[in-house]
Amino acid sequence: MCDNLKRFRCIQKGLLKCAPVLSMGNRRRHFQTLVHLINGIIGTQSCHLSKIASKGADARQHQSRVRQFMRWLSNDRIGLGLYYFPFISHILQCLAHQGSITLIFDASEMGRNCLCLKASVYYRHRALPIAWIVRKGHKGHFSQHWHIALLRRVYPLIPQGVQVVFLGDGEFDNSQLLSLVKSFGWLFAVRIAKNRILCENGQPFKPKHIDVARDGYYEVPHVTLKNQPEVGTMHLLVYWNKKYKEPLYLVTNIEPTPEAYYWYKKRFAIEVLFSDEKSRGFHIHKSRIADPQRLERLIIAVALAYIWIIYLGALALEKNIVKFIHRTKRCDLGLFQLGLRTMDWFLNQSKSIPPLQLNLFISIPKSVR
Repeated sequence: MCDNLKRFRCIQKGLLKCAPVLSMGNRRRHFQTLVHLINGIIGTQSCHLSKIASKGADARQHQSRVRQFMRWLSNDRIGLGLYYFPFISHILQCLAHQGSITLIFDASEMGRNCLCLKASVYYRHRALPIAWIVRKGHKGHFSQHWHIALLRRVYPLIPQGVQVVFLGDGEFDNSQLLSLVKSFGWLFAVRIAKNRILCENGQPFKPKHIDVARDGYYEVPHVTLKNQPEVGTMHLLVYWNKKYKEPLYLVTNIEPTPEAYYWYKKRFAIEVLFSDEKSRGFHIHKSRIADPQRLERLIIAVALAYIWIIYLGALALEKNIVKFIHRTKRCDLGLFQLGLRTMDWFLNQSKSIPPLQLNLFISIPKSVR
């Protein structure tokens, strides 16, 4: 059996466990196309449809496969609700066993002249995609309208009763978004500009005027955003890590306030996600797709491919496969690179690739970076 067919069958079997409804009628046909996309993205580490089609797992002609992908990406009936949310919902349920879920929002350029606003969940120094919105535009910020739209898309997916911590950079310090986060009963730690005007006991001030020692912190309790009372009171944390040239300014409702920095450090996991999806992995930024809706559907395949590779990295640690694919004394590879090496090892050894097992998203060894 060829490598492409092995990989295809493994992906198909694992995903159908999470969403058996996709095995019926036209949904099965669309699902098969999705699996072909995932298989090709992993096999080529590219998002060019022509390259993806070269890794077909059946006898269909190359150009016919490309046209099939183009029809799938243009199909308005294809969306996250049916072809992605069932899978990420299962993963969120597993992560909820840890007692808390860390949500990270950020935006990045993808495709051709498109911006992607993405929500993700923290998992062992990585961020797993939950949902996203794509629009036309060059590098820049989304308006708070889009922030709120994405947050409302994510909210129904979060398991009830679990503590949620929302993280974002300075783009997400708008009052309506933070007010909605608080109304959900979630915690948050969001970066704020040093010249943003805050109020303490009705007196306006700017965070940059607070003196803090290097490698020290200063907290200001019960501050508000000037002329934006809907958020209510929160805390300001000014922390200056000695590694950086200037302090970090955070607004948060986490108590004690210094713990906000511990949580905020996890935000950088989404930068690793973007890097893995782009230059260090699947090169989605070179896909040449300029239509936001088509790109949004392509990201479904990219996100599922990413999750599967992260799963294989976790499997390598769980089953001690690392000793066959990396040095034995220490592991300095992240889950994504471990996953790619593990997949190649299974194929090179003519071994069957284990299908997706969601229990690995509950806990894995702490030796991973």
